[in-house]
Amino acid sequence: MKNHIISSILLILFSSLLFSSCVEDDTDINENTQTNSNFKASDAVTGEFEANGSFVAQYIPEFELYVNGFDFYDGSNEANSEFLIGIQMYDEDEIELTTGLYSLRDSYLAGGDLGRMGVGVTWWDENRNATIFSEVEQGVLRIRGISDTRIWGDFNFDIVSPQSGDRLVVREGSFDIRR
Repeated sequence: MKNHIISSILLILFSSLLFSSCVEDDTDINENTQTNSNFKASDAVTGEFEANGSFVAQYIPEFELYVNGFDFYDGSNEANSEFLIGIQMYDEDEIELTTGLYSLRDSYLAGGDLGRMGVGVTWWDENRNATIFSEVEQGVLRIRGISDTRIWGDFNFDIVSPQSGDRLVVREGSFDIRR
């Protein structure tokens, strides 16, 4: 249980670090406020959601790891996002994503393996209390295409919160993100 709490805290902190590192300045945010991703959720949270997605490809010197993947946050409220979904792969070697299917596992930040595509979700309620979903039951990311300027595909997954036992089911997730 203690490991789950520590892993969950690390997941929030690291996701926040990656999320904030993708934002350059206020002008950049205001120019790119359109949503580029969407999905349907059920069980712990129910509804259809639009999201702003960003492509992440960087080296993190503090951890001596490369990360490659995607962050998705609430497209309707950038200042107080209702959710943050991170779908990423961490590895000691450089990573180059290709088109095809990736099985989604527990995120490396929550105890998953290096070199595997993982997913983690943080969902905030109206009081800004966070529920962290980090135990993946099943999931898949399909990258349909990659060009010099964009990357597009879809995702589906079932994930559980170790703290509450709540289950989040995400279906019909799709994205078309600038690189």
